[in-house]
Amino acid sequence: QFKYKQLMDWWLTLYDNVLYQHNCDLLDAAVFNAWDADMDRFIVNRGLTNVWADLQGGYGNEFVRHVNNKIARLLGSPPGGVGSPP
Repeated sequence: QFKYKQLMDWWLTLYDNVLYQHNCDLLDAAVFNAWDADMDRFIVNRGLTNVWADLQGGYGNEFVRHVNNKIARLLGSPPGGVGSPP
């Protein structure tokens, strides 16, 4: 479980960085869209919701909102999630 959380955290850090670069206009739209679609598959196929409540505190509000919105859209969970920023 510990290694699983570490691996999930590593991937989330990568996705956080991709979103940050996108928001700073440092990535082409096609590159961002490919990573964003990859993140969708990650959320659905890797069980992010099993650890997201424990990990989301390590990320900024913008990324947490982005992930929570994806979880809601992809998995039908309530928007925002537990402990999400306003």
